[in-house]
Amino acid sequence: MKKIIILLLSGLFIIGKINAQFADFDINLLMKPATLALNNTGILEVSTCNNGSTSIVANSLRQTISVGTNAEIIGLAPGSDPRFTILSLTSGTNNTVILTNTGGTLTGTSGANPCATVLLSVKGTVVGGPSTITGTIGYIAGNNPLLNAPNLTQGNTSTANDNSTTSLIVTAAALPVNFKSITATRNKQNVAVKWQTAQEQNNKGFHVQRKTRGDWENIAFVFSAANGGNSSTDLSYSYNDVNTEKGISQYRVMQVDIDGKSKASEIRSVKGEEMANAKMIVYPNPSMDGKVNVVFEEGNGSRSVVVSDMSGRRVKQYRNVSSNTLVIEGLENGVYSIQVRDINTSAMQVEKIIVKKR
Repeated sequence: MKKIIILLLSGLFIIGKINAQFADFDINLLMKPATLALNNTGILEVSTCNNGSTSIVANSLRQTISVGTNAEIIGLAPGSDPRFTILSLTSGTNNTVILTNTGGTLTGTSGANPCATVLLSVKGTVVGGPSTITGTIGYIAGNNPLLNAPNLTQGNTSTANDNSTTSLIVTAAALPVNFKSITATRNKQNVAVKWQTAQEQNNKGFHVQRKTRGDWENIAFVFSAANGGNSSTDLSYSYNDVNTEKGISQYRVMQVDIDGKSKASEIRSVKGEEMANAKMIVYPNPSMDGKVNVVFEEGNGSRSVVVSDMSGRRVKQYRNVSSNTLVIEGLENGVYSIQVRDINTSAMQVEKIIVKKR
C-alpha cells in the first residue's frame, strides 16, 4: 500500500513538472537621447530577453514603465517589436504604460528570438531633471486563461533582473543661434557690422539688415561658418557696409535656419558721417509714440542716463549703460531733459526732447 502511495505522489510530481515552464526574463531601459529640449521627443528603448531555456508564451508578460515628473509617454514609436502591444496608457506628465506580449513567444536562449525591443515615444514637458524612468516586468498574477495549455504555469528562475531604470533631463527649448555680441561702427563712409555667436544649431546663415527710413532691408547674406550649420564654439562674422546716409542708420543681423525659421539679433545704431563729432544724437525729436532712441559717442565706457521733465522730476533712470544705443519708452506728452554722465570721466551731456503722442 505504501508503494502505491509513493508511486502516485511521484506521478503527480512528474505531471506537475511537465505542466510547469521555467524561463528567466529581464528588462532593460535606455533613454535616447538622455537630454531633451522642452516639447521635443526622444525614444525610450524597452528591451526584454529570455535568458532561460524555455520559451515564454504569448500573453503572459506585463511590463510597467513610468516616466518621471518632467516627461510624458506618448505611445509606440516606429520600429517596435510587433510581439508587444500597449495594454494601457495613462495621459499627462508622470504617466505610465503597461505592455504585454500578445503577438507571440520569446524563445529560450537556444532559439532564434530570445529578445524583443519596444520603442516608446517620450516628450519632455517640464524643464528639470535628471528624472528617473522606471520599468518592471512580471507574469500575470493568478490564473491566466490566455495561456495555451491546461493548468500550464510559468516560473521565473531569477527576479534580480526584473527591474530597470534610466533618466531624462529636459532643458529649455534650444535656440537656433545664441548671439554673443553685435557691433556697428562707422569709419567715414564705411560701417563695420560685426557679430559673434556662442552656439549655432541648423543655421544656414545671416541676413545683414539696415534701416534708415521705413522698413528693414537686406543688404547682404553671410553663410554660417559652422560645419553643417551646427557649432558649440564661438564663431565670429563681419560685413562692411558703404553707408553715405546723413542721418541715423540702424543695423541688425537676421539669422535663418536651414528649415527657414529666423531670429533677429539686437539692434545697433550709427550716426551719419556729418554727425561724427556729435557726442549724443536723440531721434526722433519730436517723438510721436513716446519712444526715443539715444545714440552715444562711440566707445565701450559705462554711462548713467537720467530723464527728467521740465519741473525737474526724474521719470526714467538707467545705470551702467555700455551699449552705444539706448531705447527710452513709455514717455507721456511733454518736454524732457536727457542727462548722460560718463561714469569713468564724469563728463556730462544734456539734450532736450519733445513728446507729442498722436
